[in-house]
Amino acid sequence: MSEQKDTSQKRVTIDTPSPSRDSETVTIACKIPNGIILHLCGEEKTFEPLMGGGYREVMRYPRLEETVHVKGCSVDVGALLKGNFDQQMAGGYALTTGVPKKFWDRWFEANKETDMVKNKVIFAASSESRIRSEAREHEKTLSGLEAIDPDKPSSKHRELRGVGRMTTKEN
Repeated sequence: MSEQKDTSQKRVTIDTPSPSRDSETVTIACKIPNGIILHLCGEEKTFEPLMGGGYREVMRYPRLEETVHVKGCSVDVGALLKGNFDQQMAGGYALTTGVPKKFWDRWFEANKETDMVKNKVIFAASSESRIRSEAREHEKTLSGLEAIDPDKPSSKHRELRGVGRMTTKEN
């Protein structure tokens, strides 16, 4: 009898904690209109080939499977008119509840030098009252993605390039 070896590759999946299984959660406030998907990245050493032969050791940061979809502050007017608007808002920020604290801490540590974190476009707090008070405190914060009124452009917005107001001439 001949023995056959199992040559199939086994896939390893990482069990990521869901918000309901994690005991400590935070609420994220976000002023990005469409929201944002937060990812975590791992860290691993690997080798890359060099021209002329040989290899060098480099660091890679592959994306991990765990993600958090943070709600955006734009409002679906159609749903609002139909009475189907159930999004939590405070101070112009959309609130996303039930985010695992461990996830947020790791994401924040990796992204604390980004403009959206430094300028309080996105932040988190452990209690709903705290996040709402902080959102009210930063209500005047602009993300830079707000709609621009073409008749009264703010000096804070950059000059629009390649976009002009359409005017019609009457004959």
